[in-house]
Amino acid sequence: MRLALVGNQNCGKTTLYNALSGRDRRVGNFPGVTVDAEACAIKTAGGECELVDLPGVYSLRPYSEEERVTREYILNARPDGIINVMDATCPERGLYLTSRILELGIPTVVALNMIDEAKRRGGSVDTERMEALLGVPVRAVSARSSEGVEELLLTAIFCAGSGKTCAAPMRDTAYGRAIVRIEAAVRERAASAGIPPSFAASLAAEGDADVLSSLALGAEASRRVAGCVRRLEREVGLDVEAASAAARYAFADKVCGECVYIPPAPPSRLDGAALGAAAYPIFALVMSAVFFLTFEVIGGRLSDLCSAIFGALTDAAAAAMARAEVAPFLASLVTDGAMAGVGAVVGFLPLVVTLFFFLSLIEDTGYMARVAFIMDAPCKRLGLSGKSVVPLLLGFGCSVPAVMASRTLPTRRDRRVTALLVPFMSCGAKIPIYTLLLSYFFPARRGVLTCALYFAGVITAVFAAAVMRKIYPGRGEAEYILELPPWRLPTAKNVLRALGRRAKEFLSRAFGIIFLSSVAVWLLSAVDTGLHITYDSEKSILAAVGRLAAPIFAPLGFGDWRASAALVSGLSAKEAVVGTLAVLAGEGGVGSIFTPASAISFLTFTLLYTPCASAVAAIRGEAGTKMTVLWLAAGLLFAWLASFAVYGIAAAAGI
Repeated sequence: MRLALVGNQNCGKTTLYNALSGRDRRVGNFPGVTVDAEACAIKTAGGECELVDLPGVYSLRPYSEEERVTREYILNARPDGIINVMDATCPERGLYLTSRILELGIPTVVALNMIDEAKRRGGSVDTERMEALLGVPVRAVSARSSEGVEELLLTAIFCAGSGKTCAAPMRDTAYGRAIVRIEAAVRERAASAGIPPSFAASLAAEGDADVLSSLALGAEASRRVAGCVRRLEREVGLDVEAASAAARYAFADKVCGECVYIPPAPPSRLDGAALGAAAYPIFALVMSAVFFLTFEVIGGRLSDLCSAIFGALTDAAAAAMARAEVAPFLASLVTDGAMAGVGAVVGFLPLVVTLFFFLSLIEDTGYMARVAFIMDAPCKRLGLSGKSVVPLLLGFGCSVPAVMASRTLPTRRDRRVTALLVPFMSCGAKIPIYTLLLSYFFPARRGVLTCALYFAGVITAVFAAAVMRKIYPGRGEAEYILELPPWRLPTAKNVLRALGRRAKEFLSRAFGIIFLSSVAVWLLSAVDTGLHITYDSEKSILAAVGRLAAPIFAPLGFGDWRASAALVSGLSAKEAVVGTLAVLAGEGGVGSIFTPASAISFLTFTLLYTPCASAVAAIRGEAGTKMTVLWLAAGLLFAWLASFAVYGIAAAAGI
């Protein structure tokens, strides 16, 4: 048995998915978090069933990529049942989608989520009366506290097992009667195309190109559909799309008028500040505070402490192996290879966790949606949508899900351009590189310079967007309509779960990559081109490879083959750069590879050059092979020129 969760964006659908399944999928108090379907098997009293979390949508007529994912899944996978999730504090918004879902002829249960919040505002919902009007079971739940979740699941399983559906709503209206007539005309073609007849009829009436193509109506059926549409438009005095919207909103008003009482929320003073004249300074202040607390106050000090502790453990291990007269080759493998990689992860984990902690707080409050709203105007000047801000901000965590989040954008051009801009945001994998070099050369200014690197990436993205607007102009600006979620106090459960998930992701990815790359780099630096063991890394295979690329980077100040080898290893994953430098620098530290000026140049190149292989694959999926290759080539050239300029300025300034 397969159950699909379908609902508007930001209605708590993924939180409900986590509560039902025991999973820990990413959630956020802003629209656009879920951009692809995710399924898991759950065990119930009646056996095992599959639960599927689908991207949030407002209709089943797709205008963006994630809406297309939801509709195609429902039509092609044909779940046995649907759990239609609605926000109990504003059910009239969700009922528009419900009117579409009920046309699918799939057993459905309505989940009124956030019922606890509705009650706190003094509201109430008559679920029995709503059941009678909708013709499907309605259950009030709170996904955050798991209230009513078990009963909801049992009800959904029972309904899916019984196969009972309801008649599509609004049949007693002029629009509904027209749809019934169109349904009779398309029923045969809908059955052969595998599309529910009522659903096919409503979308065929509205001229949905995908549905009409699938139905492949003959001449007679097309005439009957067109006749029904003309008759409807004469009766209601509206075109068919306006008639559909009017009928659905009237249906929603009727249901809410008889079943729902939710007092209006008072005006928010926070919105006055976050969306008013001081919006941009507040945003800059918030992000600066996040970086300062992460790299100077909390994360920086914890990182220094962890590095010192692990450094002492490494020294103790080296001393113990020396006393035990362990073979130098094996001792070097343990201390300079394996422990150097582990130490890199341990040392930088506090920084990553602290940054993710503050970003989770920002997301959970609902401020992220306000940022997207205030950035709409400047983004439009750059040829983008305000929605582009959400994927770009997500890029501070990891580029791969950020690129995938570009699917929420309304136009193909916006999706492509935003995906190409994401790598300019400094992902979590670059934090160890920044910290390694800045802590060595500029310990007193580490936080300020890290913040400067982050803002440099943003400024570069702005510049790149302006260039893209010239060479890849859009075809008119799509209107940006954003649902602002309510302000909420972050809950310890949500923040800690998000923090634990992100820390686990970093550890599982970074630990494996850095550890393996450290060992691999050590082995390549301990074997010469004749495959003989050597204790002079200058004669190693890695040195030979690094010297091939070194002349390219010599004008940038880091012509040392070890720096070149680190950059090459970073093409697979940026975490590998730290592991490579940690092994090759040896006892002399990064000071044996860089000068202060060349370190700044290296960081500039790291900020701007090709992202990791996973991110490149994700970008290729959104932007296409040709555009991705051209963009990466242009990015490498720009990174080289920017680093050359930075090195020249730093050297001239006597840094």
